[in-house]
Order: sequence, then structure tokens, then C-alpha cells
Amino acid sequence: MAYCTHCGREIHDHCVCLQGNPISKKAALFIYLLTAFVPMTIFIHVRSFSIWQVHYQIYGALSLSIVLIALTLLEVLAKSSYLALFFGCHQSVNRTIHLRSRPLPLCARCLGIYLGVFLSFFISLIHIFPFYVYLLLAIPLLIDGIGQKKKLWVSTNSRRFFTGLLFSNTLVFVYSLFYVFLISVMDSIYYL
Repeated sequence: MAYCTHCGREIHDHCVCLQGNPISKKAALFIYLLTAFVPMTIFIHVRSFSIWQVHYQIYGALSLSIVLIALTLLEVLAKSSYLALFFGCHQSVNRTIHLRSRPLPLCARCLGIYLGVFLSFFISLIHIFPFYVYLLLAIPLLIDGIGQKKKLWVSTNSRRFFTGLLFSNTLVFVYSLFYVFLISVMDSIYYL
């Protein structure tokens, strides 16, 4: 059997790692524009309605979920690693969860973040936490990542998945704040 030298997947599985099968510059630009304009469009349109008073994190989780669904569909149709490009995933097969003895396209941590974004949408519909809770949820990922980088321990896929799942709430929080800030700046420029 032949294996990809970059990610370790079997080549007959149609290896779609970013190093072995790079994405064209035009496709990457399209992906970046998609990830920038979908949330901006949602935030701008929602702001014009009275429902803007509903917490902005719901819209951030919704827009990020829509982006991830679009990237997933594009990845399935084009057989390219658009999700790995979005997450900056290394796609190493030994850090990937296997389903039916086949490695998933994202590493365990990125998969946890991916699934956690959808969960954070439903969580934000039920309850919005204070900002410090979202910052605390990033700490396990930081500890695990730094400890592994410094070779203090070897992390497991279940630990990577769980820390990614927790961190996804922080990602959605920061993502939402970024777009609220961006729209506030646009408003202040518009009303000058």
C-alpha cells in the first residue's frame, strides 16, 4: 500500500490533504471571500431589523455554522480540503479520529471545533454566558497545546477533541465580537 508522505493517509483513499493536493489560489480566494462576506451579510441584514437586540453571539454562531456547512458541501463536491484550509488543520493521520478504520479529513481538535460551532449555536439560543466564561473555555486547549508543544506530555485524540469542543464557544464569541466591531466601525464611518 502507498501512503501520502504529508498526512499519512493511504493514497487509494483519494488523499485530499492540503500539502498533497493543494488548493488553487482562485479557490482559496473564493473560500476567504465566502468566510468574510456571509457573516457580514447576516450581521448587516439582522441589524436593520428590530431583532438586532437579540444577543449578537446567536448571529455569530449562525453565520459561522452557515460558512461551515457551505465549506463542507464544497469539500464533498470538489473533493478538496476546504475545511482544513479554513481551520489551518495539519490533517496528520495519527492525530485524526478514524471512522470505520478510515481517517476523517480533519484532525481531532479541528473536528471538535467544527462540531462545537454547531453546538454553540444551540447553546446560545438557550443561554448567553458572561464573556469571562468564553475565555475560560479556551484554557484547556491552551494548556493541552502548549504542554504538547513543549513535550511535557503526548495528548490523546479524545483530549484534543474535547478541548476543541470547549474552545469552539470561545471561537464563536471572538468571531461574533469581530463582526460587531467591524459593523460599528462601518457605521461610524457612514455617519461621519
